[in-house]
Amino acid sequence: MGDDYLSASVSAVGEATYTLAGEEDSDAPAVFFCVKCRLPLGDSFSWSGTDEQQNHILLRRVSNNVAVGREPLFAGKYKKMGCVIRTLSCLGCSSPIGIMYVSTPKELDHRRSLFSMDVARIDSYVVGSSTQQRATLSSEKTPVTLEYREGVQQQLNEVKALTVAIGQRLSEIEANLQNKSV
Repeated sequence: MGDDYLSASVSAVGEATYTLAGEEDSDAPAVFFCVKCRLPLGDSFSWSGTDEQQNHILLRRVSNNVAVGREPLFAGKYKKMGCVIRTLSCLGCSSPIGIMYVSTPKELDHRRSLFSMDVARIDSYVVGSSTQQRATLSSEKTPVTLEYREGVQQQLNEVKALTVAIGQRLSEIEANLQNKSV
């Protein structure tokens, strides 16, 4: 996923809304999954917003495929921000996928108890975005049905019988040639 996967717009009353790339004119739901093992991690029904400074998306809920770290951390850039976090990882491949804000200063209260997923470690699929259509069957590509299989089996049996007959006739001709040359 690139940096331009999210777009933001502000309504007349000042409310910010965020949408996924390719979803501007559609309300189609999106599924977020692990980049490494492709397990689903969450969906856009639990969308809460974005953290553009850290290139994260914020979700209210995640799937059972997300493991929340047991020990709260108070280190690094989060310590400077005054936040206590827990790490998030994918249960399928154990790769880190983001953080969960346990405690925040007042100006970051909107992030508390939200799952903050790193955009570089997740991918998404917008439901209904596929452009492929159902394949049409030509008369040459008939589906294999029981009747079709029986017809093919009958043809194979006829070819087998013809091959055996030709083989026997060839053996007789070779035997006659050997008798004449002796």
